[in-house]
Amino acid sequence: MLAATTCVNTLLLFLNGTVGVYKEVGMSQEAVEQFLGRLVTDDRFRRRAMVAFEDLLLEEGFQLSKKEQQAIKLEDLIRLEMVSARLDTALKRFSG
Repeated sequence: MLAATTCVNTLLLFLNGTVGVYKEVGMSQEAVEQFLGRLVTDDRFRRRAMVAFEDLLLEEGFQLSKKEQQAIKLEDLIRLEMVSARLDTALKRFSG
């Protein structure tokens, strides 16, 4: 669990603060971390997010606030693609 938390913290730094966590409405910190972690470790999930972000959120049951949705941009998903490409496949949920 510590490694996952460190990975998420590193990921947030990598995104230069473009992904914010908003407490007023939306997902909990833990849920945001799970969502970001899945974007990094699940190639299919991430690619679906690039094509139809809002549809993916609905289908998968993630309840991001509008601010959270606006904070995650296509450029961020492309950066996550680059991070994911460097991960060992043993750490990935779905690869390819």
